[in-house]
Amino acid sequence: MGYVSSRVLSDYEVNLYANTLCDPSGHGDADLYIGTVSVTTDPNGYAPAVIALQTRTPQPMPDPAAPTRQRWPLPSMKRAGMDIGPAGRRALRVEALLLVPILLVLAVSVQAAGNSGGRGDVYLTGSLSATMSLYSGSGNFDAHKASSWTFRGAPVLHLYGHDMPLSLTVTEQDRTFRQPLNRLGINPRFGWTTGHLGYTSLNWSPFSLAGQSILGVGLEEKPGLFDFGFIAGRIRRTVEAADIAGVGHIAPVYRRTGYAARAGVGDKRRHASLVVVRGGDDENSLAIAPSATTVLPAENLVVSLLGHYAFDPRFVLDCELAQSAYTDDKQGPVDGKFSKGLLKAFGFMMDRRTSSHESQAFSAKFGWKDPRGGVDVAYKRIDPNYRSMGAYYFNSDLENVTVEPKWKFARNKVRVAGSLGFQHDNLADTKDVKTTRTIGSGRVDWMPGGKYAANLTYSNYSLDQKAGRSPLDPNSTKIAQATNNLGITQSLTLTGARLGQNAILAWSRQDMQDHTRAGNLDASYTADQINAQYALTWIPWGLSVNAGFNHSSYETATATTKVHGPLLGANLSFWRHKATLGASGTVSSTSVDGDQTLRTLLLRIQGSLRPTRRHRFTLGFSYHHNDARTPGHRRHRKARRDRLCIRVLSGGAPAL
Repeated sequence: MGYVSSRVLSDYEVNLYANTLCDPSGHGDADLYIGTVSVTTDPNGYAPAVIALQTRTPQPMPDPAAPTRQRWPLPSMKRAGMDIGPAGRRALRVEALLLVPILLVLAVSVQAAGNSGGRGDVYLTGSLSATMSLYSGSGNFDAHKASSWTFRGAPVLHLYGHDMPLSLTVTEQDRTFRQPLNRLGINPRFGWTTGHLGYTSLNWSPFSLAGQSILGVGLEEKPGLFDFGFIAGRIRRTVEAADIAGVGHIAPVYRRTGYAARAGVGDKRRHASLVVVRGGDDENSLAIAPSATTVLPAENLVVSLLGHYAFDPRFVLDCELAQSAYTDDKQGPVDGKFSKGLLKAFGFMMDRRTSSHESQAFSAKFGWKDPRGGVDVAYKRIDPNYRSMGAYYFNSDLENVTVEPKWKFARNKVRVAGSLGFQHDNLADTKDVKTTRTIGSGRVDWMPGGKYAANLTYSNYSLDQKAGRSPLDPNSTKIAQATNNLGITQSLTLTGARLGQNAILAWSRQDMQDHTRAGNLDASYTADQINAQYALTWIPWGLSVNAGFNHSSYETATATTKVHGPLLGANLSFWRHKATLGASGTVSSTSVDGDQTLRTLLLRIQGSLRPTRRHRFTLGFSYHHNDARTPGHRRHRKARRDRLCIRVLSGGAPAL
């Protein structure tokens, strides 16, 4: 499980892959395609990315050289080793046919509410959307689901001056695992009161309640200088052993519930708040007790203090101190009292047990701002194994310092920004080695006028190791690496009454040097990439065409891989810009040491129709074909995938 942190109320697709073993490099390609999940960020910009695995043993992707079957999902489809038969195909057809009219009914309702209420006492804003995807493939692409659908909504009911936001996501995907994919949340606002009902993701602090999705009820109050908040509900659902039989290394999961409370005082210049998170597993939630000793009911208590202080508009200080008590087995015997200050004060909320451990996280950021720029200095320290049931994941066992200056010159035509950070782990001196990292980056933007722009970027990432608990042999076990990135981008835009032109030329290089004496030859590499694009637009016709060329190379001590190819595209806007039609295509060739190993063709066609200001229909089709062969052999391995995506979007009156 992970989460997406990006723009609010935006749609994203997340593709997930897996390996049976970790790649030694830490960032290798995956062998198994798990699935694709569509997510919509909430009003805070967060969305859980959860995939429900099929209840079968994952198999490696088929060999593209092996005989494959060509299939289109509706006429003939077999999934998870089971033929759905004529009845299943009829159900899919009905599913696809009913999806659009249902959306249209909802769209009309939204529009009617918006028209009847106008901007008066009662009206509706926001959006509703439905997406249907059909997929077929062969070779390496045969593992993808044959069809999928998603319904999303972010409508807001405005009732006599009060707002009632609603967020929902409904998909066809299986909901076996910790978080179900079908979600509904309502967040009504009445003056300085905000309510939460259903699925809600709140971000009260980075170290306590940080985006965890909770199914329950909550309330936030902000009357003047004071603010309060409370939320309680289910953090994750139960996963029985029978639900995951044959899936692989997936363990049963206890149902987890919890609550969080917040109290604060202050204004925008000076503010202090206290956040408490309490969560725990229900040891009686599994029908059959797990036999594995690693599956234990846990519980957690987190107490966090936050402060914000603006000395004047130019100097600002933000800090947070959080302490966490995490018990791996809540069924163990009670073992004394907590030792850390904040946990002592709230120790009445949870008993300390033999499997409990305490940890702390602290961060501080001081900033100086000026109309021409500023400087931020940040410090962060997170104890080893720091955890909170109010967040999905933490990078723990680290201490770092970061300095980030930025400045504007020449009447804002030149902008310079940089960052320099130092980080190390092994805070408790329990690891065999201590790893240090130095990360630096810089950027220069030059915008002499409205037509030409250029920017230069540079970054450096270095990693080194020192002896920790055990002696370090620099000839065999020490890891030392340095990565440098350099990029230059130039763009030229010319716009007239009838004609518009845009040209972009970009070059980047990444150089990674492995200074480990026992490292392998392919660990060090140099990668170059060149991208050139040109777009021409006939404004009165609403027609634009673009062409480009991409070239990249990846060179190691043992091989050189090159990928290059052209791209073409065109877009047409017509019917008073209510309809658009576009097509694009790319052809790329991959070679290793001069021998061609892969040829790829990717075609896309997309169209949209906006009959009214509040409704939009989109249709997209993509075709992806790979033709691969092993150097020195004539046998080709071909793989193909086709995808058809239909989407209907409806919106009420313009969102506030």
